[in-house]
Amino acid sequence: MQTKTPKNDEHFYTFKSVEDDDVDKLLELEEIVWKEQGCSREMITSRIQTFQEGQIIAVTPTGEVVGYIGTQFVNDLSDSCHTWNQITDFGTIKNSHVKSGNYMFGISLTAHPQHPGVGMQLQLKAGVIGVKHRKHGCFLGSRVPKFHMGSADYSIEEWVHGKNDRSRDREVRYYQRAGFNIVKVIPDYFPDPESLNYGALMFNTNPFRFLPFPTIWANLIHRYGHRLFK
Repeated sequence: MQTKTPKNDEHFYTFKSVEDDDVDKLLELEEIVWKEQGCSREMITSRIQTFQEGQIIAVTPTGEVVGYIGTQFVNDLSDSCHTWNQITDFGTIKNSHVKSGNYMFGISLTAHPQHPGVGMQLQLKAGVIGVKHRKHGCFLGSRVPKFHMGSADYSIEEWVHGKNDRSRDREVRYYQRAGFNIVKVIPDYFPDPESLNYGALMFNTNPFRFLPFPTIWANLIHRYGHRLFK
């Protein structure tokens, strides 16, 4: 299923599962956004082979890939303190995707710098998958890229949790605005000098989990959810 969502008067996106023909354009996007830390061809190809439904891209009318979100199914991560490599099988999800897992995990979110609003829309599309499959909710690991600037004055816990449940880190606040709550701080989560290698495990509950007819709810969110971002 594909949907087209207006970005503004001039642009709109098509959202679709990643196919083999999209890999080159997706790798170009990863290079633009993440440089050498972007996904490799091996990672993307393995994710498609393992769980294609959970790999979603945003495409412009000219065919440019400007956004990507990758997900997998997992068991409860709230009591663990695993690194990103451990959770995702080094980004391939080949051995980490649990078909019967009751939770989703957001592997990565990539948005072209000229299309920043696409990130929230991709999260919504990924959420549709969780609703359809009756998952309890979604975990993700957020970077804390401004911590290197505040580490002299704050501990990592103080930085992530902030004041009045509002994180001091802009990226963590981004996910908080999307409905995610902080679960815990994870040391050595991912090689990231800006975050001093820390990550914040976050979780968003699926509010539709106990409602009947999950496919109907998923289709409604898929079709009309973009109106939340106008």
